[in-house]
Amino acid sequence: DHPRDIEAGQSAGCPTIAAAWGYISANENPASWGADVTLSSPKALYSLLSKTLNQD
Repeated sequence: DHPRDIEAGQSAGCPTIAAAWGYISANENPASWGADVTLSSPKALYSLLSKTLNQD
């Protein structure tokens, strides 16, 4: 992710999730980008989506 991805999602009125893995450089702090949620791994994303999509 990149701060501009979070900004685009917010501008579209969508909930945003910052992925704090992958192409993130050591001097970047995804938690400071203003996303609704910041996740540290693909497993955390899977868990969040599973909980969210399985709500009644």
